[in-house]
Amino acid sequence: MKLDAIEKQSALWQKIEAEVKTRLEVFREKNDGNLPAQETDRLRGSIAMCKEMLTWAKEDPTITQ
Repeated sequence: MKLDAIEKQSALWQKIEAEVKTRLEVFREKNDGNLPAQETDRLRGSIAMCKEMLTWAKEDPTITQ
């Protein structure tokens, strides 16, 4: 999924992006702790999802020759 220029500037996306970044920080801090393997796996999945969501607003790289 990719957001267009108008969607990237919307108040809704700005709010969602801020929340996802906050959750990402919390998940990373928890992941640094001494946790059981199952909890670590769950947190890593949550971290991956947050990262994926944040790419929605990023431009695709352009390839030039």
